[in-house]
Amino acid sequence: MIVFILGLVALLVGLIVSRIVDSRSVKLMTKDKLIENCKKLIDKGRVSQVQQTLLHHPKLLLLHFNELQTTLTEYAQSVEEVKNN
Repeated sequence: MIVFILGLVALLVGLIVSRIVDSRSVKLMTKDKLIENCKKLIDKGRVSQVQQTLLHHPKLLLLHFNELQTTLTEYAQSVEEVKNN
C-alpha cells in the first residue's frame, strides 16, 4: 500500500514538473523559433505535428497568424516541388 502511494506521489510530482517545464518553454518561444521548428517538421513530413506545435503556442499563433500561414505555406510548397522533381 505504501509503495502504491509513493508511486502516485512520484507520478503527481512528475506531472507537475512536466507542466512547469512545458509552460516555461511556451513562454520562451519566439516567432522565429516557432517557424524554424515547424520547418523542421515539414522537412520530416510530419504535418499533423506542425498543427499541434502551432496550437501549442496560441498567443504566437494569434499575434502572427498571417505571417506564419504565408511563410509555412510557401515553405511547404517549395519542399513539395523539390520532392516532385
